Amino acid sequence: LRDWDEAKQFDFTFYLANSKEVIGSGGLHTLNWETKTCEVGYWLGKKYEGHGYVTEAVRLLEKLAIRCGFHRMYLS
Repeated sequence: LRDWDEAKQFDFTFYLANSKEVIGSGGLHTLNWETKTCEVGYWLGKKYEGHGYVTEAVRLLEKLAIRCGFHRMYLS
């Protein structure tokens, strides 16, 4: 929570839609507010691979990054 409050990184838990089942996590990391760059990192459970969940999550993280003013994102 401290990293979130201090805008050092933003982490999220990924849930299966309409469920409490955790399928992964990810977020915006290594935030550089001066150069407006950040890394996007994620983890997904093996049985959820190949269903487009990471694509959906990264698109949402991209929208968040743009709203925060970042111009460049790196996948890590």
